[in-house]
Amino acid sequence: MSLARFFLPQTRVLICDEITAQLDALSAQALWRGLVPLARSRGMALLVISHDAALRRALCSRQISLEALPTTV
Repeated sequence: MSLARFFLPQTRVLICDEITAQLDALSAQALWRGLVPLARSRGMALLVISHDAALRRALCSRQISLEALPTTV
């Protein structure tokens, strides 16, 4: 998990690929409650990658599912 990049002033997008998957529910909730307002105040986008549909619904203004994308053979 490389949340250290969050603190670089030039960071505009932070890719959050399952960053709370290994945390217990309370720790995960605390991390998101701290991260989202800070990102918003800096005008930073968060790209949230997660298998947790409830988390995506709670955090994301838009969702893209790989299952919904067309496949090629």
